[in-house]
Amino acid sequence: MEVCPRCGSKGYIEYRRRGDRIYVYMHHRMRVDGKNRVKTCYLGARSYEYVERLNPIGLRDATDRDRFMKYALSIIECLTADQLAMLKRLIEEKLRSDIEGG
Repeated sequence: MEVCPRCGSKGYIEYRRRGDRIYVYMHHRMRVDGKNRVKTCYLGARSYEYVERLNPIGLRDATDRDRFMKYALSIIECLTADQLAMLKRLIEEKLRSDIEGG
């Protein structure tokens, strides 16, 4: 069992293929009014080919726990030297602010 990134309940992951795409769901078993029920949370497509044509950052479904770091690294690879310098300044300001408690 895993924790659902959408609702926080424990559940089981299911991958459903529709054509050439794979969609991710998490099922949660529960008892409601003495009856067994299954709640399903949609977690997204396994990948996003259409969106990726214009935004090649490797979008993933919510079960990939490292997805935000992967997005950041993909974005960094797309930036120019000037953009990287600006990003560096922004990160340094954020770190200073977090350290100072602001």
